[in-house]
Amino acid sequence: MANMWGSWAKQFASIFLKDGKDIVLQPNQTITYEAEVQTVELPAVDGPCVLLSRGEADADYQPLNNRLTEITQLGVGLIVSDPANDNVTTRSIGAPGFGGLSVTNGDGVAGNPSLSIDFANLELYTPLLSDVLMFGEVADGGSPKAVTISDLGALIGPGAYGYAETWDNGETSIVITHNLDSLDVMVQLYDVASKDSIMIDQMYRVNENNIQLLASEAPPSGSGWRVLVQKIA
Repeated sequence: MANMWGSWAKQFASIFLKDGKDIVLQPNQTITYEAEVQTVELPAVDGPCVLLSRGEADADYQPLNNRLTEITQLGVGLIVSDPANDNVTTRSIGAPGFGGLSVTNGDGVAGNPSLSIDFANLELYTPLLSDVLMFGEVADGGSPKAVTISDLGALIGPGAYGYAETWDNGETSIVITHNLDSLDVMVQLYDVASKDSIMIDQMYRVNENNIQLLASEAPPSGSGWRVLVQKIA
C-alpha cells in the first residue's frame, strides 16, 4: 500500500488528466473523518468499473429492498405473495379434489395459468331435492344464480314432456291445449271409470300446442275420458 504525502488534490491531479483538465479526486467535504486511516476499496470485480453520480443511481437503479432480495431467492415460480410483510413466498393455482376444475400452468412458469371445467374431477352423487344448480340468468346479463332441484322440477313440471286432461264436457269433440310446442306427440285415451283404453274416430293436430279430438259418442257423464299427450321430439 503506497502512502501519499502533500495535497490530495495535487497528488491526484497529476494522475487524472483528461482533455488537458485536472480531474481531482478528494474526500467528501461534508464529513469529519475520525479514524487515522481511511481506506477506499474498489469493487470486487475483475474488470472495468464505473463510478455513478447520485442522480444516475437514483434514476437507473432500484434501491435495495428486503422483498426484492427474497424474490431473487425464490427460484422457479412466477406467482409470489407477501403474506406477512417482508416475507415473500411463492404461490400456485391448484384444483381441489372433486372441484370440477382442471388447472394448466398453475405456477405460471410454462405460460399463463388457465382453468377449465373437468367433469372427471367431480364426485358421482345422487342429488337431493334440496341441492342447488347454478345457471346464468339471460335477463340479467348472464349473472350467475342458483336454483334448487325441487324448484327446477316444479318450474318445468310434467308439462315439459307430457300433458293430461279429462274429457267430460258432454260433447263428441274437444280441443286439447297443451304446452309441448311440438307436433310430434302421442295421444292416448282411457275411460276413467273402467280404466279401459279408448279408440276414437279422429285426432287432428291443429298446431304445436292444440289437438282436436272427434268421437262417435260423448264420454260418459260424471267420469269422462282421460286424455294423455306425450311429447316425442
